[in-house]
Amino acid sequence: MICDQLPTISRTEHKARVARGEKASGTYAHIFPRVTTIQEHLTHSFDVRDEDDRVITQGATTGPTMARMRAMEYGATFFVDSL
Repeated sequence: MICDQLPTISRTEHKARVARGEKASGTYAHIFPRVTTIQEHLTHSFDVRDEDDRVITQGATTGPTMARMRAMEYGATFFVDSL
């Protein structure tokens, strides 16, 4: 699937880059389980952010794959792991 071909970096690596003042290399997305729902294992949220770490859009959908696909529709070029 195309969304599996985009790179994923660890949240630790991403936080280290931000702490050093580096900009992201493009528009990226955080994909994470949505813990406010009864079906939290089925629902995932996403934040799409620009190079300056500003939120472009947010959303929720069923499952991590659909969340990745939606984030790609909004221009995400890589993902940051939620852990």
